[in-house]
Amino acid sequence: RSAVPSSKSFPHSSKQDRQTGPTSAQSSPTWKNFMPDIFVDITDILEEKVKLLELHASQIERTSIENLRITEIARAYATFRGVQGRVRYAEGFRGLRLLRNINDRMCL
Repeated sequence: RSAVPSSKSFPHSSKQDRQTGPTSAQSSPTWKNFMPDIFVDITDILEEKVKLLELHASQIERTSIENLRITEIARAYATFRGVQGRVRYAEGFRGLRLLRNINDRMCL
């Protein structure tokens, strides 16, 4: 598995832009404003992921779109992020950059 950096650069203008992923209110795979800049190739494990999702039987049919299973959404999401990351299937993340003053000393 590899992490594939995005070929696009997005401005960091909001709190969401500095997070590694959507907040709980924005956790839906259809959330429109989440723009990852890191892509992880999940081609080798997508089928395992889908099988694990199927174990959550009570959740399979609970989507906001009638007659669309959560496994179908997961596959579509992986395909979309794969296209963005230029691999078959991927998951997308936002990089979190922390700046630290290396001159500060920790008090023990």
